[in-house]
Amino acid sequence: MNAKLIQLAIFPHASMAHIARSYLEASGMRCFIFNEHVDGLGWNYGTALSGIRLMIIEEDYEEGLRLLREYPEIDPSEISIEKGEGK
Repeated sequence: MNAKLIQLAIFPHASMAHIARSYLEASGMRCFIFNEHVDGLGWNYGTALSGIRLMIIEEDYEEGLRLLREYPEIDPSEISIEKGEGK
């Protein structure tokens, strides 16, 4: 299977990204975190590297987006929800 990864959301902190990933995985989504280690470098490095990125399998994008928006533990004003390429 050649599944394509796309970006679901950008988080300011790795802990928030891990909470979202765990929630989505518990719902059957396949997802991954990119750039999670920049969180420890300082806020300016995380910003320069586009934050902590939650990536999802392209075919799961719409369902993942719906679940992420409904999840009460994540404040949508603190994250950037944007579809992007898995680079």
